[in-house]
Amino acid sequence: MYCQNCGKAVAENAAVCLSCGALPRSGNQFCPGCATPTQPIQVVCVKCGAALNPGALSGSSGERIAPCNPPRDPVLMAALSGCCIAGLGQIVLGQVAKGVVIMLGSMVIGVLTMGVGILVTWPAGAVDAYLVAKKLKEGRSVGQWEFF
Repeated sequence: MYCQNCGKAVAENAAVCLSCGALPRSGNQFCPGCATPTQPIQVVCVKCGAALNPGALSGSSGERIAPCNPPRDPVLMAALSGCCIAGLGQIVLGQVAKGVVIMLGSMVIGVLTMGVGILVTWPAGAVDAYLVAKKLKEGRSVGQWEFF
């Protein structure tokens, strides 16, 4: 695999390009499959056919959240989610649609189970917010709907 920002070879699971310091999949100047220079509007590489921006092919569900301003303390995200409102941690981390679904789902489950379901949904949301915040703090990108 090649860094899409500088075109240098990087490991397939690299979080950061060691040549330029950018996220390997964050640029749009080079193909990740063959390092051929590309144009920002290209969706696939004309030389090897590799997808340059998978989100453009799959719609908004393929969007990734880059750790441009990761949370300083993942425990705070878990506390926000678990103690205040279920789904709030996800919203703060940039997973807005996922956070709203968790929030509404927790309310519905809470009503249907007379509050007992909240004992499961809030801790699960808190753990998810903590683990997503931890990934962002490590410099890894996460998907809009990525769990744990």
